[in-house]
Amino acid sequence: MTEELLQFIWKYRFFDKTIYTIENEPVEVISAGLHNLNSGPDFFDARIRIAGTLWAGNVEMHLKTSDWQKHKHTTDDAYRNVILHVVLEHDVAAPLVTGRTLPTVILPIPESLKSGFEELVHSKLKIPCFNKVGAVDSFTKNMLFERLMIERIETKTNRILEVLTRNANNFEETFYRTVAAGFGFGTNAQAFEMLADSLPLTVLAKHKNDIFQLEALLFGQSGLLNQLEFDDEYALKLKKEYDFLLKKFSLKPLEKHVWKFSKLRPDNFPTIRIAQFAALIHKSSALFSKIREKISAEELADLFACEPSEYWHTHYTFGKTSAFKLKKLGENSVNSVVINAVIPTLYAFGTITSTDYLKQHALQLLEQIKAEKNSDTDLWKNLGFNMLHAGHSQAGIQLKKEYCAKGNCLHCAIGLKLLSASLRKF
Repeated sequence: MTEELLQFIWKYRFFDKTIYTIENEPVEVISAGLHNLNSGPDFFDARIRIAGTLWAGNVEMHLKTSDWQKHKHTTDDAYRNVILHVVLEHDVAAPLVTGRTLPTVILPIPESLKSGFEELVHSKLKIPCFNKVGAVDSFTKNMLFERLMIERIETKTNRILEVLTRNANNFEETFYRTVAAGFGFGTNAQAFEMLADSLPLTVLAKHKNDIFQLEALLFGQSGLLNQLEFDDEYALKLKKEYDFLLKKFSLKPLEKHVWKFSKLRPDNFPTIRIAQFAALIHKSSALFSKIREKISAEELADLFACEPSEYWHTHYTFGKTSAFKLKKLGENSVNSVVINAVIPTLYAFGTITSTDYLKQHALQLLEQIKAEKNSDTDLWKNLGFNMLHAGHSQAGIQLKKEYCAKGNCLHCAIGLKLLSASLRKF
């Protein structure tokens, strides 16, 4: 049993209107307070009437009374304003706080709630409530997805703002590095981040009008031109050009082993993605400025549907010719970059500049792009969740990753609904 379940009962007031302290004093909860998910007391600013006296302050919860001493709250000033100690088991004398005995309440956990909670958190299913979620109404599901869509984009925004700080608040440079990571499509995202970190946008901008020089810089910095083991005229030309630019800009290339090819489809090889990334830089000017305009998802797709140089239509890697195939960035790949890099950066810019219409536009763009299709999105759709646009698929990813996989059922509206039902309360 966890303190979280005790907090859950308190937060949603799944107890009698009047409860009693261990000294048999009546306790009326006027306001349970604000749930604190960080360090410090569990609930802030509660209003509680104890034996007829109204108190305002914080509430702390433990499985046992002795946990107060065990967690060293007596010497922690953050707990000086605690007005009530809520426990599951009273095993030692109530603690003293600022010279007075802290009122302590034993809050029992209803057996039906306990068994419902344990069934969820001990479930071996990827979705703990898989067999029960069908009973939850559509309104609850839809509202949860609306909240999680924003939660996911704000999570990405926080990471982007960290990159922005490292880049001296330069949004163009930050956008470049975020988009670069997007071109890694998960498997090579870290390698692309390293590539962008090693090769500032200012260097690429000096050569953006020459696709050959852009490829020389990007492939050279990637380390994929190091120790060529084949006789490929184009690769050798790139290497020669890169050797000159290496000295000109005092560059230091990556090690080629950072790139992953194994188990990838050829279209997703890092060589193809780097060539497409070079094409994007070549065809675009002041890219971040363009997305700050009220650009549509369709216009974004056209902007990012970049086609690499001719060499790559007959190659997947250096030195090995393949049948001709146009290597233009496909619709799903474009959508992935827009969803995971472009839209979060736009939202981040709106956040840091307090420009609400940009944040709203970012959310609208998500709703203009079709939902990502994979085993997870299919699962949510089959469970009765809307999967109409990318906002929904992103919400589904957030729900599975941050709640289902981590057993955070008590912080999920679905979990709340199911556990409430176990108490016959909705």
